[in-house]
Amino acid sequence: MNGDCDLLADCAARLIAAGLDAVIVRLVIGALRHDWGGERHYIPLSDRAARDTEISGLLRNGVSISAIATRIGISRNTVRKVIRQDEWSL
Repeated sequence: MNGDCDLLADCAARLIAAGLDAVIVRLVIGALRHDWGGERHYIPLSDRAARDTEISGLLRNGVSISAIATRIGISRNTVRKVIRQDEWSL
């Protein structure tokens, strides 16, 4: 994909193809265009909140840091960073 693609149009097409009501999808996409149109945005490759929740669950189940890193496809240092952030938020 290049920088000229319309991510919202792609998202709308996928949502409609998945069975969501086209009118509602277009209303939501229109609101997003109104609120965010014309600006540059970063879309992370993965959902970090979901990743961190998965890491926490695996740790609670006794899975090692190395095994978690391998399973999720991240470094051991990233797993440790999530653990530190988790401990800090307690």
